[in-house]
Amino acid sequence: MTMTDTPSDPKPGVPANASAEVHSPVVLTFEDRLELFWRRNRTLIIVGCVAVLGSIIGVGVWEHFAKQKELEIREVYAKATTPEALKTFADTYAGHPLAGAAYLRMADDAFAAGKPADAISNYEKAGSVFKEGPLAARVKLGTAVAKVVGGKASEGTAELKRFAEDANQFKGLRAEAAYHLASLAAEAGVSADVMKYTDLIMQVDPSSPWMQRGMVLRASLPPTAAVPEAKADGASPGAPSIQIAPTK
Repeated sequence: MTMTDTPSDPKPGVPANASAEVHSPVVLTFEDRLELFWRRNRTLIIVGCVAVLGSIIGVGVWEHFAKQKELEIREVYAKATTPEALKTFADTYAGHPLAGAAYLRMADDAFAAGKPADAISNYEKAGSVFKEGPLAARVKLGTAVAKVVGGKASEGTAELKRFAEDANQFKGLRAEAAYHLASLAAEAGVSADVMKYTDLIMQVDPSSPWMQRGMVLRASLPPTAAVPEAKADGASPGAPSIQIAPTK
């Protein structure tokens, strides 16, 4: 029996008469891919660039006006040379650091003028602005001294002691607090406390001008002075002769 020759089965899906030649896939270069990405996303890219540019310009404009406003505030503060002008400035720019400085100046001026109650009030207002740092410490010290002079000797003296013995406070202000305590002790005739607080000044800040004043107090003590008991309120009769270093 004669069998008819038949070709082998073609591959599925490939026509019998398909060319044997197979074409390799097209390979895109980086430039081609970049161009394709740009065509597909150029609108989104442009919008994003515009948004970023607008944000940069907006921040720059805001910073410019903020700096201009700050310069204007400083100019107004520099012109406030009277108590009335300082009060107006502080009330107008409440919360600004220069408003705190204005209250501090008014407090020092009131203390120097023999108005401890006004001094305490303004120190407290300055304290609402300055929460930390040297000016905050300066407010605490001024408040304590004003209380001593203003009829709250026990409270003020206790605050001075806490301040002078606080190792976290600024050494120059600690030395000043210790000197005020030594001065109060000298007026009360408590020689032991004069020695104690002048020793503290020497430990805290021996190069301080308060050290020189403390040495003057020590030199004024009687060589064999008895040490009387301190009075209950820690103050001698009359207003203690305490001065607060003015705020610059």
